[in-house]
Amino acid sequence: MRLYVTHMKEMNPSELNIKTDEIRYIASSVRYDLREGVDDLTVRITNEGVTKIKQSQTILIIVMAISIVFIFVTLIFNSLVWGFDMQAESDRSLRLLDLMPVDENEKEMIFLPSMRTGYVKMDKEREQIMEIGKELIEFIDNKGHISELMSHFNQLMIQTYRTFQAEEKEMRNRKYDLEYAKEHTLIHLLLRQRLTMLGDQLRSSSGKLDSIRSTVRRTLSRLYDKHFCIQDIELVEEMIPPEERVMKNFGQDGDQQAENVQDGDAQSNLESTL
Repeated sequence: MRLYVTHMKEMNPSELNIKTDEIRYIASSVRYDLREGVDDLTVRITNEGVTKIKQSQTILIIVMAISIVFIFVTLIFNSLVWGFDMQAESDRSLRLLDLMPVDENEKEMIFLPSMRTGYVKMDKEREQIMEIGKELIEFIDNKGHISELMSHFNQLMIQTYRTFQAEEKEMRNRKYDLEYAKEHTLIHLLLRQRLTMLGDQLRSSSGKLDSIRSTVRRTLSRLYDKHFCIQDIELVEEMIPPEERVMKNFGQDGDQQAENVQDGDAQSNLESTL
């Protein structure tokens, strides 16, 4: 380009115009230099902006990480304090529950006279549930080992399942009203689910039986009361004919008397058939 400028000094100025090759070359060179300069400046500005953004991102990540760690540490600290306070309040509540006066009937599971339906086949199975439950509550009170406790609890679940299955089979065999049978079966399912939840609480205690002993004990002692006192009584009255039922008697002597009466009725029916 300098050669062109030097050469133009020797030319006649009157011969120079916009269409002259030298002028056109110089103009294109200037435009090219300007474009290159602008492009280089743009690249520098862009690179500097990217660098600043990366630095800002790094600083932001560091600040966020520090904030998260601080929040996490604060949460753990507050949770520990809250947990210790709740444990202390729980222990205090359990001690207060132990000091509360309890009615004699609430101390254990008892097959009350009002629970008897007069249908010995059902009463024997239901009474067996209460006997196993009574032994389980006594074992809880004695603070036995968790493995032995769960063994007793499994016996209660098995007896409950067997009793409810027998009742449901009885309803099917006697063609009991489908709607009422479905409702009664649903109650059986709910009771078994509640029993399973109590078992899960005992199983999860893993050596800390005292912390849930009162809750499980009180719930278990009244788990079957409504079903045995009301719903089973209504079921037998609607499903079992009066001649298959006997008068409600109290105690084991009453059970033996009821069995003898039913055995006598069965023998009489057999003889009349023959």
